Amino acid sequence: MTHSITTEDVHEDDDQPATKRDLRLLKQELDGRFNELRDHFDAVLENIVAELRGANAEEISLLKDNYANHEERLTAVERTIGSR
Repeated sequence: MTHSITTEDVHEDDDQPATKRDLRLLKQELDGRFNELRDHFDAVLENIVAELRGANAEEISLLKDNYANHEERLTAVERTIGSR
């Protein structure tokens, strides 16, 4: 659960050292932000992986199609020149 630090939560006097409560609130805020960032990073990474898998599948399909077409063309050339 993310808790945003508000002005009511923190000492207003900049000349005073932070209290344990101030540090605890800051840690909670940083932990929440870290978790949000990690979740966002994970989501972006999942999207990139999915896009790469899709691109790889498309490339494999294209290579297979080109290979099949190449075989047909080679067979046609061989028939034309009489080597088969």
